[in-house]
Amino acid sequence: MSVSAFRHGGRSAEALLREKLDIKDARIQALEDEVEYLKSQLIKPEMEFPFEWHLRKTWATVLRCLLARNLMTKDAAMAALFSDRAGEEPSSKVVDVYICQLRKALRPLGIDISTKWGWGWYLTPENKAKLLKHCTLPSGNWGCVQ
Repeated sequence: MSVSAFRHGGRSAEALLREKLDIKDARIQALEDEVEYLKSQLIKPEMEFPFEWHLRKTWATVLRCLLARNLMTKDAAMAALFSDRAGEEPSSKVVDVYICQLRKALRPLGIDISTKWGWGWYLTPENKAKLLKHCTLPSGNWGCVQ
């Protein structure tokens, strides 16, 4: 006997299964859209920093993450740095090392990364403004010099 031969409340089992699959497909699409949105909120990958700053790729990623939010947690930094390496990410202590190295690189520019103990790191509005004066961003977002 085929699946369509069974009836439930006037609808065939096939129609019920199709309806459930459509609902699941819509939910999967909504979740995929949400993931893409959240990824876009993690960092602004198109932002460029002056070559003369000699920022390593990882440092620039952390800096973009700091600029994109009011407070960057260690989890947010790890996601920005290693989201493409599921299961291969190093110890979260690496973020502490990157922050330390980034502080040394930015100190000559008069830019400091502040710490909110137990929470994460942030840039004051003044330090964000100093950074944004020097960055380039093709879309013109954040008031960067083009």
